[in-house]
Amino acid sequence: MNLLQEKLLIFRSKTGDEKAGQILIDEHYMSVYRFLYKLSSNKELAQDLTQDTFCKVWQSLHKFHGKSRFQSWLYRISHNLFIDHCRKDRTICEEDYYSIYYFHEDNKIKNEDKQLVISKIDELSPKLKVIIVLHYFNEMTHNEISFILQIPIGTVKSRLNAGLSQLRKTLSTGIDYEK
Repeated sequence: MNLLQEKLLIFRSKTGDEKAGQILIDEHYMSVYRFLYKLSSNKELAQDLTQDTFCKVWQSLHKFHGKSRFQSWLYRISHNLFIDHCRKDRTICEEDYYSIYYFHEDNKIKNEDKQLVISKIDELSPKLKVIIVLHYFNEMTHNEISFILQIPIGTVKSRLNAGLSQLRKTLSTGIDYEK
C-alpha cells in the first residue's frame, strides 16, 4: 500500500468508514503481531496485545495527525501496551522483556550462528534490545524509534551503538556466512 492510499484510508476511517479501518488493520496486523511477539516471546500475549493495539488505535485514530508514519504510531501504541502489561504482570522477568526469536528470511547467517546471535542479543539490557529490534528487524529509522520510545534521537543513536558494541565484543569468535 502506498502512502497516498494509506492517508486516504486513515481519513476515511476517521470519518467512521469501518471498511477502510478494516483494510488498515489487515495491512498492519502481522507487522504489529511480529513486533509484539519479538518483545514477548509469547504467541498468546502477542495476539492479545495486537488486538488491544488495534482497539486503542480505533478509539484514538482522531489523535493521529500524520506527523509520523502510521506504522510508527502503531508501534508506539503497541510498545506502550506491552510495557503496561509488563508493569502489571510482575511474573515476566525484566531480562525477558525484549527476547528476539526472529530473523529476516533474507539473512545470510547460517542457522547455527543465528542461535548464537539470538542468545547474545537476549543478553543485552532491555533498553538496548528494543532499539536493536526496532532498527534491524523492523527497519525503523532513528527518528521513528525516537517517536515510538519517546526518547531523544541522540539517546537512540547512543543505545544502538552501545548495543552493537556489546554484540561485537561477545561475538568476537566470528560468524560464518553462507556463500
